Amino acid sequence: MKKEYQQYFCADAELVDCLMAARL
Repeated sequence: MKKEYQQYFCADAELVDCLMAARL
């Protein structure tokens, strides 16, 4: 579930946001 959310966030968010989400 976390991976899916991260992927969606990364695709819909900026690179910075994607990195931040991946850290969480």
